[in-house]
Amino acid sequence: MSETKECAKCGDDLSPKSEEELCSDCKQEEIEANEIDTVDKDYPTCPHCGNEDHDWCEGTLTEDGDVEWHRCHRCQKSYKVTMHIVATFTTEKFGGDER
Repeated sequence: MSETKECAKCGDDLSPKSEEELCSDCKQEEIEANEIDTVDKDYPTCPHCGNEDHDWCEGTLTEDGDVEWHRCHRCQKSYKVTMHIVATFTTEKFGGDER
């Protein structure tokens, strides 16, 4: 006998294998009620559903400021992605040069 899961908000049945706590309708309501943070993220993040696109490197983004359109794998809605590149540096002492 499989264990049943219920939506934490409305009580509707969820798939026993689902890792979600909310049904798709309640999740969409929460998304619409709360704006999704999509600025300066490690991955392109769908502004419609919050899904992170971990396969973003399969696109054409290569330069700072490049823009392309993505289609979300979860909600199937389109959104614009702008790539921002940040430079970081690591330094270390060079042997023999104690200036």
